[in-house]
Amino acid sequence: MSSIADIMGKYQNIDQNSSLPRVNAQASRDELNEVAQEFESLFVKMMLDSMRDTRNSEDNFTYGGMAEDIFEDMLYTEYASDIARRGDFGIADMIINQFSPNRGQNPGG
Repeated sequence: MSSIADIMGKYQNIDQNSSLPRVNAQASRDELNEVAQEFESLFVKMMLDSMRDTRNSEDNFTYGGMAEDIFEDMLYTEYASDIARRGDFGIADMIINQFSPNRGQNPGG
């Protein structure tokens, strides 16, 4: 899974004189959708990992050790990707609306 910097680096440039990101106007809507979905997936994965860390699985009689930990990590990565693909959280939609080049324009006229 990519880091936040890798994901956002696909779509933005950092201005040398500013700490604020500047959106690359040449990026297509598909690229923006992809980056927003990857960001939402990363966010959901971090949330799922935090939830998973609250339980103490090593006291469980059926705990499978490191192999189970690796499998669960891969499983939760797929869960996060699936949640982001379905758009259940809406984070990707908010990112697309925020960074869309025609933001604030009335599509009806």
